[in-house]
Amino acid sequence: MENPIGKVITNRLDEMEKTQDWLAEMVGVSNNAVTKWIRTGGISIKNLPGVAKHLNITTDRLLGIERRQEVNEFKRQLIYFYDGMTPDHREDLLDIASKFYIRDNPDDRTADPFKQAAEHTKKTISE
Repeated sequence: MENPIGKVITNRLDEMEKTQDWLAEMVGVSNNAVTKWIRTGGISIKNLPGVAKHLNITTDRLLGIERRQEVNEFKRQLIYFYDGMTPDHREDLLDIASKFYIRDNPDDRTADPFKQAAEHTKKTISE
């Protein structure tokens, strides 16, 4: 139903206890424009700063960029942690992750990604 930009707008309006009409008036557009932003995410660059300002958020947050940066930072830290492990510990970690993956995804018929990573780790160690 909603796109990421639309979710941010509706969540912020709810948090602020404001309406789409209020946002439309503050930005100087029609209520239909705000409805379109929420439904499609099709917000113009011209209106982006005004929407972010009145919702009291950054344009990055409105576009969902901050979330991606948080995820990328988390991935970077995990890779750093993994790289610092001994080969035996890496293998143990991948084995545990594989068991959780299988437990949490019993109907998944795709290849187990952790099994593939463990095989890659074994191959790298033996080389």
